[in-house]
Amino acid sequence: MPQLPIGDIGPCEVTWDYGGATPVIITPHLGKVTVRMADAVTDVFIDGQGIAPIEAFFEGSTVELEVPMARSTLSQLANTIGYRDLGTLAGNVLTLHNVAGIEMMAHAKQIVIKPMLNVGGCSVAPNPDPHSWLLFYNCHPWRDFELGFDRSGQRVHMVKFKLFPNQDTGYEGDYFQEGVFNWIDDFSDAARHADWTDEPNNGSIVEAGDVLTLAVANGVDGNWWEANIRNAPFAKLSVPTSKLTVITKLNSYTVNDETNAGLMIGNTLTIPDNAGGYCYSLARMRDDGLGKNGLDAIDVGTVGAQYIAVTTLPIWLRMVISGSGVGQTISFDYSTNGSNWITLYIATGFTWSIIGLHAKNWGALNAISAPFEYFEYIEG
Repeated sequence: MPQLPIGDIGPCEVTWDYGGATPVIITPHLGKVTVRMADAVTDVFIDGQGIAPIEAFFEGSTVELEVPMARSTLSQLANTIGYRDLGTLAGNVLTLHNVAGIEMMAHAKQIVIKPMLNVGGCSVAPNPDPHSWLLFYNCHPWRDFELGFDRSGQRVHMVKFKLFPNQDTGYEGDYFQEGVFNWIDDFSDAARHADWTDEPNNGSIVEAGDVLTLAVANGVDGNWWEANIRNAPFAKLSVPTSKLTVITKLNSYTVNDETNAGLMIGNTLTIPDNAGGYCYSLARMRDDGLGKNGLDAIDVGTVGAQYIAVTTLPIWLRMVISGSGVGQTISFDYSTNGSNWITLYIATGFTWSIIGLHAKNWGALNAISAPFEYFEYIEG
């Protein structure tokens, strides 16, 4: 028989500020984590029909989230019942404040709920399949808890979240989603090699030892994109939600003059750094002619670019895309350990249709070899 993607029964893990700068897991819980959605409806009547409505209209919808936090740390409580103006954490003391006239939507954050898997008779690990998750776009905590002191009742902080519809352009009115799209290729399955598509005659792809290596010859500009994400050509994708994150790890790098490799984004499959193509790329780069050996964010079609001399290997590269259409913001980030991210450059007012991996040699010198360990695509 079919089963709900989110599971039929069992506890969950809740992450506050999911996809943000300071995500906090507010597990464990005692009691039911509750998602409540209700539509308000107004009936229309006329004389002669009694109490039977002859029409009805939706007035709007509300969504609520309740999280009974048990055995919480002060840090977890400070990020929920003490968030912003609600409280202050100083050392081992959390002071809760009275609040009035404080806006909420401007400081709302995302929350993701992951059902827990049963391992050895206990629910000990969150389900890694994002299709089983729930993602809430705009959440702000408020307090409605009662702490009891008796012989048998366990003390629980009930945290409630006020949820607001999405207001990003193109996604107005979206509340939350059941199922989160998160796709990763760790290059461990050789059968998936065929999913990666490259520009005709512009390089080669070799998959071996959990590493995908892109290679281009002298003077060649090569782009590769995943052709099977969401069963649609990757080159045809547009931003599916209000936020999209793409991450890769450049394991090592065959450094030659006038070469680069990394993530690429744009709206053309050819000549991606040409102004007519309007393509951004975040790349590890060496160009002896300009004295560069580090990271470069190329902003073509718009004035501005950013370079920094980072030589640590391996290097993690990330693009975080927020909004849609002309109002998009693209943050180009890097990390030397895969967890602490530093923003290299932020671009605005850019539309795109292609995201993928990139390798280029624009000189007449040696070819480039760029091995990548994985490519991850995260919605929300």
